[in-house]
Amino acid sequence: MMRSRRQLLIEALEHLAADAMNQEQYLIQLGLSHGIDELALEFDDIAAARDDMLAAHELALDEHQAIKSIDGALAAMSGEEKSDLWTCTALVTSTRWIDIRERAKNCLNLLKRTQGGGL
Repeated sequence: MMRSRRQLLIEALEHLAADAMNQEQYLIQLGLSHGIDELALEFDDIAAARDDMLAAHELALDEHQAIKSIDGALAAMSGEEKSDLWTCTALVTSTRWIDIRERAKNCLNLLKRTQGGGL
């Protein structure tokens, strides 16, 4: 059975919301023990569809806004000058990652509130 875009989004958010130890374990399972950016890339793959998902009534407006907020926070962490945020140490200690986890948890709560989807 093919997973819906909403389910793919929930899965990506679960990985972003997980504690640092579980995030590291997930990356090791993928064979990417130092590929911290995979957490963001996985989210970005489905978050890029947020406008279309809103238009198709697969997301409510508050869910869309929560996704956009996470996307913005991750974008603010990118760039060569911020490469120190994309390490195993930063995953555990950085307040930026703590913020990402909180945003992801909040978004998951919104999505699970309306598990049936959309409005």
